[in-house]
Amino acid sequence: MQPDRSTGSIPAASRPVTSSSSSSPVEKRAPRVLVADDDEVTRTVIVESLRARGYEVLEATNGRELFWAIETATHDDPLDLVVADIRMPAYSGLEVAEAWAEIGLPKTIFMTAYSDASVRERVEGLGMRLVDKPCDIEELLRLVREIVGCPSERCSPASQPDAGGTRVG
Repeated sequence: MQPDRSTGSIPAASRPVTSSSSSSPVEKRAPRVLVADDDEVTRTVIVESLRARGYEVLEATNGRELFWAIETATHDDPLDLVVADIRMPAYSGLEVAEAWAEIGLPKTIFMTAYSDASVRERVEGLGMRLVDKPCDIEELLRLVREIVGCPSERCSPASQPDAGGTRVG
């Protein structure tokens, strides 16, 4: 991994991220999703769409914030999913994922408008999903439901107004 000349090398990830899928039914909570994108409009549409469906959502505006949001996810309140742009300031989404891969990155959906074979190969090598931008918000939400489930009846497509093919990215 190449160091970012303006910020130095990406820090080493320090501890594993545990999945909340082992929580008992008594401790049931909405899945925690971290959305990382430097484009404010894209990030806002995704965040508001997820919150409207009952997900707990955190935000990061660049790769450094993404790294530290994962780092500070506690054992008692881990992230269930990361939805991240690949190209962001400070560190790329892929740099963060590769730094965390050895000790346990949360399930991740990457988004990019600049997909090529090498990017796809790196993402697939990490066992992650890749979505091309711009993407249909309903398709992205369907993928989120597939990966982490549905926190409430609010996230079922029948309970939401038709987004009319809203595209993000």
